[in-house]
Amino acid sequence: MLDRFFVIGVLALLAGNTSFAQTERARNTGNGYFFVAPGVEGCCGGIMQVGGGGEATIHKGLGVNADLGYMFPIDAAGAGVFTFSAGPTYLFNASRKTVPFITGGGTLAFRSGFGGAYHLGGGVIHWFHPKWGLRFEVRDHIPTRNSDSHLVVFRAGVALR
Repeated sequence: MLDRFFVIGVLALLAGNTSFAQTERARNTGNGYFFVAPGVEGCCGGIMQVGGGGEATIHKGLGVNADLGYMFPIDAAGAGVFTFSAGPTYLFNASRKTVPFITGGGTLAFRSGFGGAYHLGGGVIHWFHPKWGLRFEVRDHIPTRNSDSHLVVFRAGVALR
């Protein structure tokens, strides 16, 4: 009789752990983020970008992200452009507390007209709590009309689930 209770207890624990793992994985498929990003423009000095966005994991670590921002010269905040960036992302070890990632894609800059760029970058998210963490990223925006110019920003912000 005691053997039966032991077997039932072990099976119940295993079944409970399996369902918890599925719930945890499903819950961690996306997050939002807000950032402040000081940076440099190759030709003209310091820039700043502020914004927010989100990312969703599609399969294992592969996902997509998109964000909106405002990028401006440090000495002329009113002379900036709005940015929309989107593209694929890959999160390494997405189930851990510290998650390195790489990203790339296209960036659209607009104010009175439109301009295009592509971006490459990478960084890390550290989850201090199941619902929030800190996100650090380095991203290089390369304009399509002048590929010799680089706008490199160092993003720091909060990630939320």
